Amino acid sequence: MKKISPSLVQEAIMAGHHQLLRYASEKGLIDNPRTTLIACILQGNMAYWAHCGDSRLYFVRGKKLIARTRDHSYSELQQTLGHTGLPNDRFNRNVLFTCLGSPGKPVVDTSGPLLLQEGDRILLCSDGLWGTVEDDVITDNLASSPIAEAVPELVEVALRNGGAKCDNVTIIAMEWESASDEDKAEVSTDELGAEVFASTIQASLGGGGPGDNVDEDDLDEAAIERSIREINEAIRRSANGTRKA
Repeated sequence: MKKISPSLVQEAIMAGHHQLLRYASEKGLIDNPRTTLIACILQGNMAYWAHCGDSRLYFVRGKKLIARTRDHSYSELQQTLGHTGLPNDRFNRNVLFTCLGSPGKPVVDTSGPLLLQEGDRILLCSDGLWGTVEDDVITDNLASSPIAEAVPELVEVALRNGGAKCDNVTIIAMEWESASDEDKAEVSTDELGAEVFASTIQASLGGGGPGDNVDEDDLDEAAIERSIREINEAIRRSANGTRKA
């Protein structure tokens, strides 16, 4: 079986980005439609994933959170870099600096292949979940309950915590069941760290590791500030249009 290439996932996501740009052009839209994305592909007993924006992947093994994607937001970038004034405090710290449909080239982080073990659980979600439910609560639910119970419970918790103004909550999750004893070969979490966390944490630094597809020029401070300005301006135009209507 031919292994999936990170470039294949990257190309598929970029195709979606260009389709958004074409749609905006064909419809004569003032602002491009924009979206975040998290995608995970399973091939054999391997997992690959990629994301752009702040839709997340959670990877749980046993009772431990092995990996979580790092959001492409100013707040997470600031935490990762350990800076306190990047770029300018007048911008919304939770605004994304990249997404599909944006004027600039999206930043897409990829990871894999990762060997799956019996009982591994992977959850993909929108910010409607993690925006109101802490990571440890998500991990505990995935680790302690069957998938069929954990997912509805997490949705309910997010809706309760979010209240009347809760964002939409989208979740999809799976549990890996090995097909043979060969698939159950032990892999230590130490072996996972270098590769998996290279894309989930270090990709936002522009340095990257195996499987990363990040251009350092895409993540300089000026580029982030421009992207945040563009998105804030789009939000203001949209809000003004809504009030006029």
